[in-house]
Amino acid sequence: MGHHSHSRSLQCRHVDAGSCNGCEQELNALTGSFYDMQHVGLDIVASPRHADALIVTGPVSDTMMTPLRAVWAALPRPKRLVALGDCAAGYGVFQGAYATRGGVEGSMRPPDVVIRGCPPTPAEILQGLTAVMDTLLEPSSFIDSQPSADLVEARRIPPLEQPRGDQTPGDVGEREI
Repeated sequence: MGHHSHSRSLQCRHVDAGSCNGCEQELNALTGSFYDMQHVGLDIVASPRHADALIVTGPVSDTMMTPLRAVWAALPRPKRLVALGDCAAGYGVFQGAYATRGGVEGSMRPPDVVIRGCPPTPAEILQGLTAVMDTLLEPSSFIDSQPSADLVEARRIPPLEQPRGDQTPGDVGEREI
């Protein structure tokens, strides 16, 4: 339950602030046997009072801004804010929509960790969350209202170049004309 300075674990509270559910599906994939997030010390908890970090998905909608801030206030210190996916990071397709406030930075504070992607893969999410776990083990990283000094950003890996319809897999890149 909460902050284990002697062990490597991270209890997370997740809030969908208005997403399309793509990021939630990838986050949910971490609970299966293939990724087995609990095996590495990660867990999703129902109460913010039991959490070390808040994971936010989606652009922050007008109707979710107040509840999101209430959940953040309920997390005990030290705590981390994770923007999961491009929308929560302030880059997604819903930015500028009439009923959103943008990402978490525009409606709350800068996130401690940004996991980019639309949606990010389960492996990228796992990499970002284990980085959060590492920052909680550092005694100098306890925060009150400002993000930690070292923002960790798990970047989306660019896809491999795919052949076009007129190419075979062997001639991607250069073609004879």
